[in-house]
Amino acid sequence: MKVCIVCEKTIEGKWIRADRKFCGEICSKKYKQKVYRSLNPPLNLTTGMVGCLHELEVTCDLIKRGFHVYRAVSGNSDCNLAIVKDNKLIRVEVTTGRYEPKEGKYFYPHHDESKYDLLAIIFYDGKIIYKPEI
Repeated sequence: MKVCIVCEKTIEGKWIRADRKFCGEICSKKYKQKVYRSLNPPLNLTTGMVGCLHELEVTCDLIKRGFHVYRAVSGNSDCNLAIVKDNKLIRVEVTTGRYEPKEGKYFYPHHDESKYDLLAIIFYDGKIIYKPEI
């Protein structure tokens, strides 16, 4: 007898696959949403607050890596941060990414590549990916 891992009801049917975990589509969707939320938790903050928080987290990471970091004062700057290392100025754009467990991939919004030299993609779990790598 197979039991649904979401609602714990008996999975019914004449032919039940050995690897079946859900009694139906509703429980399957509930489980996928739960997994997604565990990997991408809501912060209950405005988008502006999330952006500011993520810029600060990237700033800390870059400082730890030995860069001198400068933040934009204007809210409509071409990039969020500027970093200097070995007398080289690098424009940094910070963006929030998300993980999609169904596809096993990371996603992030597209940005105009002419306005930055380094893209910092930060995820809700604190992971930061730099493109190109630094």
